[in-house]
Amino acid sequence: MLGAGASFGYSESLSSLQTPPLTDQILSKGFKLGLLDKSLYVSLIAKLEHYSREILKNESTNFGDSIDVEQFMNWLAEEVAGLSKQLDEVGLANHELRGPLFKQVTSYQRAIGELWYFVFDVIRHFSVSYKPSFDAYRRLALHSYDCFYNVISLNYDTIFEAAILHSGLGYNYGSPNSAGIIPIAKLHGSVNWLNPIGRGIANQGLSKPSEIFGFASGLLYTNRFNMDVPRILDLMALSKVRLKDLFRSGTDYDEPILIPPIGGHKDYEKVKLYQEIWNFASRMVSDASELVLIRTKLRAEDTRLAELLKTNLKESAEIVAVGNRDRIVEGLTKMTGRTPKEPISHFPHFMDYSRSL
Repeated sequence: MLGAGASFGYSESLSSLQTPPLTDQILSKGFKLGLLDKSLYVSLIAKLEHYSREILKNESTNFGDSIDVEQFMNWLAEEVAGLSKQLDEVGLANHELRGPLFKQVTSYQRAIGELWYFVFDVIRHFSVSYKPSFDAYRRLALHSYDCFYNVISLNYDTIFEAAILHSGLGYNYGSPNSAGIIPIAKLHGSVNWLNPIGRGIANQGLSKPSEIFGFASGLLYTNRFNMDVPRILDLMALSKVRLKDLFRSGTDYDEPILIPPIGGHKDYEKVKLYQEIWNFASRMVSDASELVLIRTKLRAEDTRLAELLKTNLKESAEIVAVGNRDRIVEGLTKMTGRTPKEPISHFPHFMDYSRSL
């Protein structure tokens, strides 16, 4: 099972800015890369400034500082929930109160949508920047020549997929599988998965990508439209896609198929593909004689993952902890409700584990 720390630590030769971000680095690294366009992410920047000043009590806003995206998105979602409740209590007749409340709800929803697209853009950057070397992902991919294994990934990036291809192998996001193919269940979506949504929520009067972006961002958090089969981009196609390319017209635009780090407000029913992926992962875990946890925090907020592990992981399964052993064991114990089987193999770093294969 690959956590965010797996991509963060897959190579020892990358500079700080070349290293894929952890959750609390997505905003700061995106800003340093010049991806936080102030003319585009208007609502997001306004809420970031408010959150930094009023919640974190920082006198000045520096987008280069670390802000945990999960905590920030959870706060946005809580604000939406609270304001929506006030809207319901006010009722339809009270226009004087309802108008300002509705405007506030919309601003928070748009900030969530803008951040959703921003996460896509940041992770896409690091995915397409992959340069093949004898890194930990490459070693892990080559290990499939000696031993068949399944992969559950909590990451959005396609760095492991790129390493697989550069190793002369293939990957598959579902079954059936064959020789030379590594199965990957990406529980939180993937940067190369897109949901064509334009026909479901159309606005024929829009033509500029920036206008369509503003329109789509305000609706992304609350809609569950699935109009067509998801677009699964190969890595070459992903390398050519820019954020603006998702917004072709007011009736033809895409949403990233990502479950963003939004605390207790994750929507696993938004896209039909998620259920197939989670069923795929459940079969992987139930068949596993060994579970290797690579740099994953196993956050308590991820209740769906906890249920998957609790229901499917055999008590007899061997556990390998890569990263902070105590944190991994504590997280797994809380998720499954039982202490993992001892002895637990431990490797401090992803490269240490990959060199043992």
